[in-house]
Amino acid sequence: MSGSSKLSSSNGSLADITSNLNSERHKMLRDTARRNLQQYTDKMMQQMLKKRKVVDFKVGDFVRVNIPKIDRFSIDHPTLPFKILEKIDDRYRLGCNYSSGEIEAL
Repeated sequence: MSGSSKLSSSNGSLADITSNLNSERHKMLRDTARRNLQQYTDKMMQQMLKKRKVVDFKVGDFVRVNIPKIDRFSIDHPTLPFKILEKIDDRYRLGCNYSSGEIEAL
């Protein structure tokens, strides 16, 4: 009996050691994955910023805005001209000849 109790107590400690090793390994893998994801995100951000062109529009300028396919019919133009009505910080308030009232009246 004493031999089997020693075996079970040693198995218990072996299970604890294995559990601790697995949890440490799991934590290490998660940390590595987190670091790799952050590096990839930073790399993609740098590539995006290299190609980005900052254009400063003035009030009264006309710009073309892409209209998503879900918001237009297949025969409609994919872009519409908008006039810049107001600039608020880095954002713009746009206006178009086609207001929602005119569309509903048709």
